[in-house]
Amino acid sequence: MYRTARRLVDTAVTSIPAVPSYGKGRATLFPEDSLVETPSFELARSISSSASQSLYSVFLEKSFTTQSMLFGANDGLALSCSYMVHRNWDRLSAIASTQMTYSLQSIRDDLDESMLSSLLFSTDDVVHSFIYRSFFTGNRVFNVAKTGNLFIYYLIVSYIRRNDNVPLGLTPSEYLRRHRSNLSVANIGFCRAVNPLSPWKITHLNISL
Repeated sequence: MYRTARRLVDTAVTSIPAVPSYGKGRATLFPEDSLVETPSFELARSISSSASQSLYSVFLEKSFTTQSMLFGANDGLALSCSYMVHRNWDRLSAIASTQMTYSLQSIRDDLDESMLSSLLFSTDDVVHSFIYRSFFTGNRVFNVAKTGNLFIYYLIVSYIRRNDNVPLGLTPSEYLRRHRSNLSVANIGFCRAVNPLSPWKITHLNISL
């Protein structure tokens, strides 16, 4: 990735790899990192996200939809977790940034069998997901003529059921109120250089199990 992307990764992956915390009966891959669980309305974030998604779809990828982004994000979520569990670092590095790959490598051997089992799931197990935030970032973002200095970033929140007792079609608040004990909550961030368009890379991953 370009230098600007590396700086973004350093910002997005704020936690220091560590043995997951088991406070309150739950474990988190990066316990020092804040975890978004529910959508919330913040005017500035809402305007920024709507504007960035509109600009991206109009000028960069006309076929882009929120639904396609969520489908792709959940595919990347399931694959990255599977690659980490099976120590398939070459495949992980193809879809994740160097820093993200290193961070997952550094905690892999500290995970117990229960956690590793919880990280193996299919996209069918993702019962709800939403875009929490999206924005353009980069070095001198208004100088778009300079190759590789402008990026778009998405942060996706996904609820993953641990068993078939968790139904489909509920609202976020219903899931967290009625089924939180049977859910894992994942935050996954994706970054893409847009001048020119480059492959998406996972730059942030945190899961509460």
